[in-house]
Amino acid sequence: MSTKIILENVRLSFCNLFSPRAISEGSEPKYSVCALISKKDKELLKKIQLAISSEIAVKWGTKVPLKLKTPLKDGDIEASESCGPEFEGCMFLNCNSLRKPQVALRNGSAAIDDESIYSGCWADVYVTFYSYSKEVNKGISCSLNGVQKIKDDESFAGSLKIEFKTIEAEDEDI
Repeated sequence: MSTKIILENVRLSFCNLFSPRAISEGSEPKYSVCALISKKDKELLKKIQLAISSEIAVKWGTKVPLKLKTPLKDGDIEASESCGPEFEGCMFLNCNSLRKPQVALRNGSAAIDDESIYSGCWADVYVTFYSYSKEVNKGISCSLNGVQKIKDDESFAGSLKIEFKTIEAEDEDI
């Protein structure tokens, strides 16, 4: 079984939506995004927990493995130093896929590059929770299906959008 939900109005970080990226040397490149969810968004956090619990119940019933991994992490505790201050006061989900996710702008048209959807903007993220059971690891993971941008915000990369002035051409060659 798998549970599909929409993570509504979350802030994006570590966006790799247009070209896959390997997390570590030798690992398979994947499309990915980290969804930041405010700890104040109790409704969305409850929806996520319900999806995770549903997957656990279907896969393991009442015999839940002791060291079961789940995808929802606490940004105040589990975010690495490279994550930045935007993780404070948030829970986060790392979502990924081997297949390219659908990526759309506010108006529903396809986004074509990482200038339009970037780390720092707000979006709805379409995900699927599923269980996995390997010899060493057991848990629930979060697959990335699609992203639709909701609104702009300051980029986490720190780049600014500059509005250049128009300069009239002169007779002299520059």
